[in-house]
Amino acid sequence: GAAPAQESQGAPDRIEVVEKVFREYHEDLKKWCKFKLFKKGVKLNITVTVEDILSELYATLLTSQTPIDLNRDKGRIIIYLNTILDQKVIEFIRTQKKVTKNPSGGLFPLDEEIYQKKDSATENSMEDEMERTAQRALIEQAIKSLKRKNKKWAEIIKYRYLDGKTLQEVGDIYGTTKEAVRQLEVKALKRMKKILKGKV
Repeated sequence: GAAPAQESQGAPDRIEVVEKVFREYHEDLKKWCKFKLFKKGVKLNITVTVEDILSELYATLLTSQTPIDLNRDKGRIIIYLNTILDQKVIEFIRTQKKVTKNPSGGLFPLDEEIYQKKDSATENSMEDEMERTAQRALIEQAIKSLKRKNKKWAEIIKYRYLDGKTLQEVGDIYGTTKEAVRQLEVKALKRMKKILKGKV
């Protein structure tokens, strides 16, 4: 029979869980982290940077009280890890003060022509914040319009471009491959661009 759960052994159990997270998700976390930094225009030694950020993530996991059940609900684990990683990347960028003109929230560039409208000379943080809010509102509105056409497309765009998830993470949520998600995303983006340009 299985041994009874021992609540008192929280610390050793937590270390074991974090080690399992490291083994199962480290490569995915590295890829996502590199991509996020690349999108932000961080010009540093990317390998050292990524390992530093992931060290911070594992430290947070060790001290966090949020339970991680590795036996079920992989999608929820991925969302949880992604949320922490997003915070760590933003914290890192703030400390480096090497932010480019891309927004520094959980907002990924949806399309070059939509996101590159910003004047690179703009340094005013209030204007930046207003623009970021406006961009998010624009995408949220387009997602609502897209939802009427195809609910799954809308969900994929939200996960990818508002929540900052990777193709693999979205694939895990739906129990499908990242290639299948990529194909759906391409279709959804074509529709989104038409919506954003007022052609739908």
